[in-house]
Amino acid sequence: MIRRSWTPKALEEELKKDGYVRIQFFIAEKLGLTLSDLRNRMTDTELLGWYTYFKIQADEEQAAYDKAKRGRR
Repeated sequence: MIRRSWTPKALEEELKKDGYVRIQFFIAEKLGLTLSDLRNRMTDTELLGWYTYFKIQADEEQAAYDKAKRGRR
């Protein structure tokens, strides 16, 4: 859990260790919300649904890029 008194370095280390908090930051950024807004407005199930959606989108975009790249050779 993120605390207000943490230094940037300590926060960086915590984010590297805590994947769930990183997911929260990722989804908040994607949806244009603050972390507080996200936590107050979204259930864990919805949060993981959004994360899965964005992951699938990124995987499909990468696959299309890789396919196009192979086609140029």
